[in-house]
Amino acid sequence: MRFQIFLNIKEQLQEFDYIFFLNANMLPVAPVGDEILPTEEQGLMVMIHSFFYQKDRSEFTYETNPASTAYIPPDQGKYYFRGSFNGGISHVFLQAYSQMLDNTLTDLNNNIIAIWHDESHLNKYVLDKNPLILPPEYGCCEGEVLPRPLKAKAILLDKAKPKYGGLAYLRGITNKKRGYIGYYLDETPKIIFKTARNIIPKKIRNNIPQKIKNIIRYLLRQ
Repeated sequence: MRFQIFLNIKEQLQEFDYIFFLNANMLPVAPVGDEILPTEEQGLMVMIHSFFYQKDRSEFTYETNPASTAYIPPDQGKYYFRGSFNGGISHVFLQAYSQMLDNTLTDLNNNIIAIWHDESHLNKYVLDKNPLILPPEYGCCEGEVLPRPLKAKAILLDKAKPKYGGLAYLRGITNKKRGYIGYYLDETPKIIFKTARNIIPKKIRNNIPQKIKNIIRYLLRQ
């Protein structure tokens, strides 16, 4: 479990001024400076998810199960943050990860898994905080075009692509790398969904039941 991994070496990490987490498939493509360091008042740093940048609150995929510790009510939340890059002042970061671990374990004891796992718990944790908020240029998807004037500083490599072996291969589930035929068979429906999302008027999209939206978003993010 991500939070536990950091807490297992808490004593060593406390010696650092800042601690950061980033996905193993993140590739820096431009210089990143001290603009990612939160102040004492901010404590933490989080990054807006590129899929939900400048989008309405109704489109965010927060946890909607009231029984979950990651639940966010429909009338709360201003931004949706990506779980792939976050950090902060060491003691603040470790405190946050400790609380999010406790929340995750509470959910598991109640047979609940938040919709986006650690990302859902991160969004809930910072809901009433004042973190440093970075734009999505610090972690957009490979091949994704960001709205101007944003320019990617780091990209998330598409682990599903055959040139990286595919998800199952990278996770050690299989020793067989993914082929191109299987990749395109899986990706074609996602491309159609994404195209439809951009074509369907916002008024119609807003009338789609939330559960259906969540299913579609889940499929798009696999």
